[in-house]
Formats: sequence, C-alpha cells, structure tokens
Amino acid sequence: MKLAHCLPEPSAENPFEHCKLGREEYADVLTSLITTYDDGFVLALNNKWGEGKTTFVRMWQKKFKDHKTCYFNAWENDFDHDPLIAILSELKQFGTAINYKKLVKKAATFATVVGRALVEKHVDTAQIVEGAKNLNGHSLSFFQKRLEDFSEKKNSLQDFRNALEEYVHKLEKKPLVFIIDELDRCNPRYAVEVLEKIKHFFSVPGIVFVLSLDKEQLQHSIKGNFGSSEFDAEEYLRRFIDLEFRLPRPAPADYVDYLYNYYGFDDFFRNIQRNKYTELHYENEVFKSLANYLFEEAGLSLRQQEKIFIHARTALRCHGITSHTYPKIFLMLIFLKFHKPEVYLKIAGKKYTLQELTDYSFSSFQQIKSDDISKYNQLLYLEAELIEKYISSSEWTKDDLIDKNTEPHKLKIKPRFALKDDHFLEALSHASNRSSYKSLDQIIKRIELSQQLS
Repeated sequence: MKLAHCLPEPSAENPFEHCKLGREEYADVLTSLITTYDDGFVLALNNKWGEGKTTFVRMWQKKFKDHKTCYFNAWENDFDHDPLIAILSELKQFGTAINYKKLVKKAATFATVVGRALVEKHVDTAQIVEGAKNLNGHSLSFFQKRLEDFSEKKNSLQDFRNALEEYVHKLEKKPLVFIIDELDRCNPRYAVEVLEKIKHFFSVPGIVFVLSLDKEQLQHSIKGNFGSSEFDAEEYLRRFIDLEFRLPRPAPADYVDYLYNYYGFDDFFRNIQRNKYTELHYENEVFKSLANYLFEEAGLSLRQQEKIFIHARTALRCHGITSHTYPKIFLMLIFLKFHKPEVYLKIAGKKYTLQELTDYSFSSFQQIKSDDISKYNQLLYLEAELIEKYISSSEWTKDDLIDKNTEPHKLKIKPRFALKDDHFLEALSHASNRSSYKSLDQIIKRIELSQQLS
C-alpha cells in the first residue's frame, strides 16, 4: 500500500503519460503563447499550494522540443543570500565554455551588490551634487567617490545585460524558457531578491521566465519582507509579472476516482470476503460520493485531498475485513481532522452540545436545495448519523434532541440540512437501526490509528 503520491519522472517521449488531470492541453496553450511572444516576458503560473503546479511544470518542461529550458527550485536554493549566482549557474548548461566565462566575468563586477530596487532609477544626480556643495572637502570627496562607484556599477550592469542577451541569442532563435518554482515557499527576503534579480539583471530579449507560485502566499512574504501589512504587495508584483495563468481545477469526481484507484481502496471495500455480506456492498460508492461533495464544497487543494485519502486508506487497515466502516461518519471525521482539526477534537472529546455539533461540523457547507434530491438525502443522513453516534457516546440523550410532548414530535435543535422535522426524524430512525455495530469512540479510535493495523 502506498503512503505517498509519487508520479514517475516524466519521459521526454510522452511527458504527460501519467497525468490524470487532463492538463496537457494547458501546456500546449502556454507553449503557443511563448512561441508567439518570443521577445521575452514573465509569466506567472498562479495556483494555490498543493494544486499540482510542480508536477505540471516538470511535465511541461519535458514537452519542449525547440526551446532550451531551465528548472530552478527557489525554495531549495534559498539558503544562499543572493540568488544571482544560483540563477546564473543554471545557464552554464548551455552554450560554450568561452561564452559562459565571458558572461560570468561581466557579472563579477556587481555580484556582491545587493539592492532591492536598483536605486539609480530613482536618483537625480544633479540634485544630489547641488545638495553636496555645502559639504566639507573630505565629505565631498567621499561623496564624489560614491557617485563614481555608482556610475561604474550602472555601466557594469548594462554590460552584463548586453552579454546575457548575446549569450542567449547564440543558443538558438527560440526563446530560453526559465522556470522558477516554489517561490512562495521561500524565505521572504530571498523571494523578493529573486524577483528583483529577474527584473533588473535577467530581463532581456530571448528569455521567458515562468514563475510557478501561489500569488496570495507570495504577497504575504513580500509584506513580511518590507515589514508592513499595509504594503501594496499586489501592485508590487505587477512590476514583475507580464501575464498570469491559472491551471483549472480538475472535476472533483475525476480526481476522487483517481485517488481511490491509486491508493487501492477496492482492495478493502471489494475484498472477496466482504462481498459475501450484502449490507457492505455499497460502502465504496457511499465513500466516493461523499468525498466528491466534501472536497468540492470545501474547495480542498489536490494535496489536501491526497492527505485525506492516504489517512483514510491507512485507517481502513484498523478495520476487520468484514466489519462495517460507517463510510459517511468515517470520511466526515477524517475530513474534519484535516480541514477543521479544532472541530474534530471537540467532537472526539464530547465538548459540543447537539446544536453546536451540527452548527460547527457543517458550518462551511451551503444549504442544499430541495430539488437536489441526491445531495439532500446524502447530507441529511450524514447529519442524522453523526448526531445519533454522538448521542450514543456522550451524556446527551434522545430527550435532548426530540420533544416527545408534541404530536407529531418536534426537534429541539435546528438541523443544517433537514427542510422538515419529519425528514430528519426518518433519517435518525434509519441511523438508530444500525448504531449497534460500532460506536463513535470506536470509529475515532481507528481514525487515530490507535488500533493495531491488519
């Protein structure tokens, strides 16, 4: 059984062979974009953390046939204070040793220069000289020397950019595609330094930079670097990014099916011994159906979905092969464990009232329309089953849930998904008929992996 989601290294012949998300078409769109605008620009591939950006760009890189490409993982290189050398070293793989040596020589004159925005763009030297007239001789001499150094650095920078453009031009007519990944996970200062170096040192015709990032998280890093939550990080990023693209999310059902098969859930749910028991036949479909809804409703990233499936598959090994798993409660609790751990812990510790149980467990879920019968019944029965299990394992009783002094009986709480009291009471009756198989504590014990694995 697998405990991690690992795809094989993409092959040069068919790099998207193992892609289950149908993303090759987006690689073709982006490649066409780069081919069309071959004078160089910066493209941001902006998706949330855990949505498969790294997998996509590694596959996409292998798909290029007529372009030189670089892949640079910024997070793995942020131990160095200045990314200039790290980025420059990636170019060593191209061209001749003589051309690269010339490029390095040009870079050496300012390799130790660290600056956030190359202040020469904002300096009026005439005003500075005028303001320096009142300085004494020693100070004026020192200031003039600084101006000369500044001018020299500025010329050196232009020399480097000219050499870089020449170096890239000699590679081939197609633009060089430089992919920078994991920028949003870097040390904030390093992330800003990478952006600044790209903009001021490497922005020359013939290089297309692809920044694979979570823009929202990168903006937090930028604000942290500049020490102000009020800093306009979005406007700051506009200085560096020319175009932005977002990979569309795969259909939840497609990815759930993929994860279900990848982690071998049918090895448990469709085991020959389980097939002997009719009441266990549909647990796999109930599990997948609820996963589709939970993941879509909560907007979980692909990585979050993977983590839930890994834990669920591991926890299933704590079940007897012919035991009831209560797939709705089982998956719902694992979902809360990863998505809302504070809610999960209070359920496990019996800290909620019955009203709080339903309010907090389903707080992020939209009310279901009455004409969506499938979802309505699914969530209605999930809610009833959760409350039934909670009552059977806590100090609360049915008398705290149902007012039996009325006819027909009325609920003392307001369920999240029941449009009518009798709908919920019917679902609760169904859950009560199956409650003897396993308690809430037993389900949680298996989720916590505190029972020996089979």
